[in-house]
Amino acid sequence: MVYDATHRVITISGPLFGGGDRWTSRLRLITSVGAPAPTQAMCDALEAPLRTWFTSTSSTFHTTHGIDLIKLNRVGVDGKIPALDPVLVKVPATAINGSYSTNGSWPAQCSLALSMYTIRPRGLAHLGRIYPPPSGIPLSGDGTMTAAIVLQWMGTFRTLLNSINAISGLGGVGIFSKVGAGASEYVTGVRAGRIIDTHRSRRSALPENYQVLPL
Repeated sequence: MVYDATHRVITISGPLFGGGDRWTSRLRLITSVGAPAPTQAMCDALEAPLRTWFTSTSSTFHTTHGIDLIKLNRVGVDGKIPALDPVLVKVPATAINGSYSTNGSWPAQCSLALSMYTIRPRGLAHLGRIYPPPSGIPLSGDGTMTAAIVLQWMGTFRTLLNSINAISGLGGVGIFSKVGAGASEYVTGVRAGRIIDTHRSRRSALPENYQVLPL
């Protein structure tokens, strides 16, 4: 039976600071209209490229952050999972943790946005982004990241996208817009700035634990 669905969604999630909080990012995949639900084998195949990306020394994710859950599902034109579709889950058998430990991690809400662009120069389905977990790389004296480090991050992210695109039958990473009649385009490249972004929802679970000092 063919459901009214147009694309698939990869959800990547894991602990921040060993579990004090969590991060989540999503990638969307273009498939043909009415394509069947993805398979568990497709979901399982995502672990290897995600592990390579996250553990790479060039990605510089801090060792206190990780990936412990990978999900794959289909989304209909109404933005909902079709009622009879499974939500496929892959829990890595061994931990996927970052490799950077030279300095402490940035705060939970700090992230370098990794953007994805398409053939559209502007407008609908032109640009998308994810906010990966924090690094611990120190800022330059001008308050930004060096271009060399940003290029490292972009390189490992590009490898991840190409590896996902190579999984048989999965679909291609794309950008979607639901404005008006909607639009979608395949991702054709990545870009990133040198200024650290803020993702405030990621600090919501860390306990404040106020300290008191009387006069």
